[in-house]
Amino acid sequence: ALTFVISINFSRSALNDLAKEWLSTRSSEAMEIVEKHESILHKYGLENISASNTKAKLDAIKELSSITIGKSGFLFGVDSEGVIYFHPDKYSVGADVSNEAWFSKLKKEKIQLFLTQRDEKYIAFADFFPAWNWYVLVVDPESEVYGMAKKIQPWLLLVGCIAAIIISLALMVLTKKILKPLQALVNGAEQLGRGDLDTQISIQSKDE
Repeated sequence: ALTFVISINFSRSALNDLAKEWLSTRSSEAMEIVEKHESILHKYGLENISASNTKAKLDAIKELSSITIGKSGFLFGVDSEGVIYFHPDKYSVGADVSNEAWFSKLKKEKIQLFLTQRDEKYIAFADFFPAWNWYVLVVDPESEVYGMAKKIQPWLLLVGCIAAIIISLALMVLTKKILKPLQALVNGAEQLGRGDLDTQISIQSKDE
């Protein structure tokens, strides 16, 4: 049981570290895209033109949407006021999440956090783009991240049960091997105590 628990905890810890690195890489990729489109505005002196800013942001969102995060993960963005400005679910765009617990944990730097959306738990990695006051979040469901650990749980439990049975059988054989000559000594001593002085105690174990 202890081996099972330790194995699962180590598996989850390793997978969490792997997910953190993976999501961090995707987050860096997303920030490079945003920075690229924002730098184009400065390159051509368009940063003060509202239409150009809107176009740059739409182009950035379109490119961000092309980034894949596993099978079920995705990217979405929230502005500094807590309003979702892009999301793969079109019905979530414009939603106010400023009252969500995870939003209050966002900082103007890279940060890992855990959030829940529509009863689904996610591991997320967020970064902040100050020029546009954007938070870009890369999220992946916990069920996908820890899927491998859950798959091996029955196998670990099976291995643990088999190991317990083998150890139990080994202890039974070892105990019998130890007790058999001791019992012979006890029986022989009792016979000698009853006056049967011809008693011979045959022990072949050749040990103490």
